[in-house]
Amino acid sequence: IEINNPQNAKFYNIGGRLPKIFWTADGKSFDYMITNVGQDEIWRQNFTDDKLQQLRIFPKEEIGYISRSPDGKTIAVTRGQQRNDAVLLTNFE
Repeated sequence: IEINNPQNAKFYNIGGRLPKIFWTADGKSFDYMITNVGQDEIWRQNFTDDKLQQLRIFPKEEIGYISRSPDGKTIAVTRGQQRNDAVLLTNFE
């Protein structure tokens, strides 16, 4: 958004609930992570041509953190699965 010309603002519907957003090194796009039907996905939204590109899908895994290398050519991702168990404890006197 140009400070002196805010009416030219672009809005992007990236979906998801509070997606994680990361600028690319050249400042011409941003990458973001969303959860879609139980799988985490990484997308890139380009500002110049409004092109949307899917970078990666992690089926049945959750992305914990994303970090980009200083030159913008590499992305590091922590991923895994969250498991929850319910345990019933009895007779503890």
